[in-house]
Amino acid sequence: MINNAHIAILCLTHSCNLNCVYCFEKKDSTHELTFEVACQCVDEIIGTNCLKDGNTVNLNLFGGEPLLKFELIKKIYDYVQANYPECNVSFFASTNGTLLSEEMKQWFFERKDKFCLGLSLDGDRDSQNHNRSNSFDAIDIEYFARNWPNQFFKLTISEYSVRNYAHDVKFIHSLGIGVNGGDVCVGNYKWDKEQLYYVYAKQLLELVDYYENNHDVKNSLFEIDLASCTSPRVDRKCCGCGTSISYYETDGNKYPCTFIAPMAFPLKDLQEMLVVDFNDVQNFTDKECKANCYLYNVCRTCAAENYMLHGRFDMYNKRNCGLKKILAIAVAELQARRIAKNPSLYDATKVYHTIEAIKKIKELYVPEYGKYFMEEVENPTTE
Repeated sequence: MINNAHIAILCLTHSCNLNCVYCFEKKDSTHELTFEVACQCVDEIIGTNCLKDGNTVNLNLFGGEPLLKFELIKKIYDYVQANYPECNVSFFASTNGTLLSEEMKQWFFERKDKFCLGLSLDGDRDSQNHNRSNSFDAIDIEYFARNWPNQFFKLTISEYSVRNYAHDVKFIHSLGIGVNGGDVCVGNYKWDKEQLYYVYAKQLLELVDYYENNHDVKNSLFEIDLASCTSPRVDRKCCGCGTSISYYETDGNKYPCTFIAPMAFPLKDLQEMLVVDFNDVQNFTDKECKANCYLYNVCRTCAAENYMLHGRFDMYNKRNCGLKKILAIAVAELQARRIAKNPSLYDATKVYHTIEAIKKIKELYVPEYGKYFMEEVENPTTE
């Protein structure tokens, strides 16, 4: 994927061959993108973002499961190459990997420098099969690792797989691949249960020990810039929905992102959401969090999830606050260990602000949440 590109997403189909436990999309076989509509969308995307503004474009082919529409993928790719050779367009598709035939493997392999396939994989056989429809053995994981070694696998944590999170992450790292996310699944899930805190904290502590001695693999969940916690808090929007990201439905209509779209929300909600100015960050800022939370500058929140839970973008999902504070303690511990071992890891200013953030995080959150890393709980089941 091209860095700093406009991300334009084309929904090829609402259909999917899996039924993942945390999926929020409404799947059906009646919504399919035609080649004619796809061409119209591509013309608009490239005309606006490449020909007019000179930006690079990442064309993300989305579903449902996009590989259900492999023939359409080939036609869209050929259309762009034939009609816009002067534009810098890369291609991406996030897939569950289960439908990849030998023909597909060869086609993507021949175009792997222009077309990246991203794999959604929640870990080893147990976690993957529970979360994602018994699909582990249907995936040629090595194919993805071999052809796109710099493309992190997308891992999502369910209430079931949280107990195996460290093992699942290390399984993916054993393939030489980084982990993108590792976030808990979004939506109407109750992540504020104390039983989950005990399980989650122990998993994070195991990964702190692992990452202390393994710098060559990355997990975006741990790549938090704690030093930025010391900076002034300003109004902010955590993603590019409606600005640097655009999403086109199967009928060609444009939406802010894949979540703020018909597969996730009814039409009435969408009509209310789309009158919001997505360029005005005040519409996406939780004033209470901005005023009171030390982690505000590093807190990642999904605008669409906020709306799903509260009917507004500027009220963050507070159910995840405990998990985020536990994560902050773990990240602070990892960064403290790394600085102690190698003070030259950052420049002097960065080290100073990181250490200040580490001290403040421990002062604020260890008294309440530190016990989850140290104490054992009887029967810490998550389901």
